[in-house]
Amino acid sequence: MTTPAHPAAPAWSSLTGKRILDLSRLLPGPYATSMLADLGADVVKVESPHTGDPLRIAPDLFDALNRNKRSITLDLRDEDGRNTFLDLVRTADAVVESFRPGVLDGMGLGFAALHEANPRLVLCSLSGYGQSGPYAQKPGHELNFLGLSGFFTVPGRLDGEITRPASGSATWPEPCTRPSP
Repeated sequence: MTTPAHPAAPAWSSLTGKRILDLSRLLPGPYATSMLADLGADVVKVESPHTGDPLRIAPDLFDALNRNKRSITLDLRDEDGRNTFLDLVRTADAVVESFRPGVLDGMGLGFAALHEANPRLVLCSLSGYGQSGPYAQKPGHELNFLGLSGFFTVPGRLDGEITRPASGSATWPEPCTRPSP
């Protein structure tokens, strides 16, 4: 059995000894890959030398979502950075990325290039609205999804009061109850 990537990883995990390259940023991807790292995967976070992960503006959250990971800085837009990344891909089991559709292709690191470097590699592409369709190129975050779903329409209560989610406080309004007959 391979040793887990960190000492607290469960010995029973099937992720022990698996290498995940994490190109994701902000919340969903780093959260997902932190769980993989917690379960023993060797997660290598790859960040741009120019900007890094934008979540670095919130150090405590950044640290929480990148626990148990190793880190490397690569400029994937230049040839040396791409070649180094492809060397890592040859030893990896999966790549998790959260760019808009087509960005990896534009850098010369799309599925075809990754698959050529490692035919058994799994590519997990996270995007707000999927890889195709009318919203595919739009950024998508929780507020966008809530708005499109109608969540922010003006909900009314049975007592006639109009409420908005979390209006006026950090807690939700009290649940509505029908008056007793």
